[in-house]
Amino acid sequence: MKGKSLIILLIIGLVILAVTLTRPREATFPSVTITPGPQKINSEEVSSKIKENLEGCFSITELRENPNFTKAKPVLSLLANNTKVYIFLYPNSTSALEAEKEVRENLGINFRDIINNDTLVFSQYMDYSYALIVAKGPKEDLETLEMCIVKVGPSPGKILYLFTPLGRHFYNPLEGRKTLESRDWLESKGVKISGYLDKLEGSYKGCNFAIFIYKPDYATRVYDELKKAFLSSGWKESRSFTLPSDFGRNPAGKLIMYSFLTSGDKVVYLELASFPAGHRVSLFYCNATSLDAINELW
Repeated sequence: MKGKSLIILLIIGLVILAVTLTRPREATFPSVTITPGPQKINSEEVSSKIKENLEGCFSITELRENPNFTKAKPVLSLLANNTKVYIFLYPNSTSALEAEKEVRENLGINFRDIINNDTLVFSQYMDYSYALIVAKGPKEDLETLEMCIVKVGPSPGKILYLFTPLGRHFYNPLEGRKTLESRDWLESKGVKISGYLDKLEGSYKGCNFAIFIYKPDYATRVYDELKKAFLSSGWKESRSFTLPSDFGRNPAGKLIMYSFLTSGDKVVYLELASFPAGHRVSLFYCNATSLDAINELW
């Protein structure tokens, strides 16, 4: 009797083992670092353009001094009439905003003010880089200086917060960009991406999302490497999902390619789109029932 019981237990154990081994394993999030290329800052070209713009409004001489409100060294220091002007350059909006935050805290200027008494502080996108401009002088000169430097036109920030409906939920014209609790979720999952001009990460309607703005050739590499990394980690490309008929219609942008990748009840949506100031790479990580969030891209 004991022998029969042992045989029955052994058979049950083998059945359980067989079921476990044949059960499809859920794919993992890839652990990958994507660096599409070097982030080069053409400091001479940008500095030359800013100087040329200021020369149309002021009498300009170069200063040979560093400011006392930051440890960073400016790429250009000028005296515009009686106003001291310092120009700092950064490869992306993230580093520029961090530097601007430090300067504003040191000078006691909140983010709502571009000009505060005798000081001007603001960031400007210029030629695939970001310039942080800090100036100290008479208020009339500061107002003129702002008008001379500000460049109106396409920018990565406009792609994220003007032409991407989702971005409008995370931007206030009076306060600027809102702080997102899950703004670094992608890296915490193991996916590290660099070389971008601007980015927006967070969660919306049950989906985690990450949107990056790149130079066109860099964007294509990032999209391709992301897709390859997910497929190599066990995710499967699915054609069972369809996009709305009006999806990708935007007077400022164009949908280039997209992919749905699935694992169990999880879906990753990857997208590459083009805009005048750069290409947008989007990644959404959702439950299959929460995919409506991707409609906020267009």
